Amino acid sequence: MESSHSTGSDGSNSPVIPIPYSREIIRILTDKFLFNNRMAVANIGCGKDLLARIFLENGNDVICIDRNVDAIERSKKDLANFPKLRFVDGYPSNTGIERNSVNLIAMGQAFIGIDQQKARNEFRRILKAPNIVTIIWNDLDLRDGFSNEYERICTKYCPNFTRSGSDPLTNEQITEFFSWSFDYNQFATEMTMDGDELIRMYEFMPYRLPAEDPRHDQLIMDLKEAFSTYGKSGKVTIKFLTRMYVGKLS
Repeated sequence: MESSHSTGSDGSNSPVIPIPYSREIIRILTDKFLFNNRMAVANIGCGKDLLARIFLENGNDVICIDRNVDAIERSKKDLANFPKLRFVDGYPSNTGIERNSVNLIAMGQAFIGIDQQKARNEFRRILKAPNIVTIIWNDLDLRDGFSNEYERICTKYCPNFTRSGSDPLTNEQITEFFSWSFDYNQFATEMTMDGDELIRMYEFMPYRLPAEDPRHDQLIMDLKEAFSTYGKSGKVTIKFLTRMYVGKLS
């Protein structure tokens, strides 16, 4: 499994676990929407997903926009090694960034519950050509035994974990937001890792429990037990299903 060395969320110099669906996301944006690594990206609601890192690893300048202080501080630690990054206190309907300052807006779970009309007006204000907006939602593939068990453990312990298949977005909401013109992609990816890599992957996730949480050690024990149950030849595979909506606002 490929990995790069960087400062981890605990401040240690440890390998960063790759995001398995990142290459496909960049490929779709590049092939279908002429996106490139010279374009500026706004990741709105950065504390809820890993989207900022995908674009930073692609070489883009990224603005992370969030109002949650804890989420911002966590993201600053996780992304400390990327110089093309800045943080802004803002939200979808009032991002706090300059007019015509980004080429692409990326959102994950933060899209849920926004005021679509106000957000659309704000997005039009800050976008410049090619005016791309992408909404990316990643689920675990619950047909797979280990992925299902991983979700069960995270649902049990992590208040910020969103269960797979619990996406309240409807086709009508997406269609209305993009004015009936958008591209939809769905694809499966997976990660195969050893026990240490599994724990590092969990510790890098936005929904992770703080190490000082009294439930943290038990969660790690449950993950190790799941690894022992489902692992083969010292490895386990976790499977994802990614949904990606892309459109233009001009």
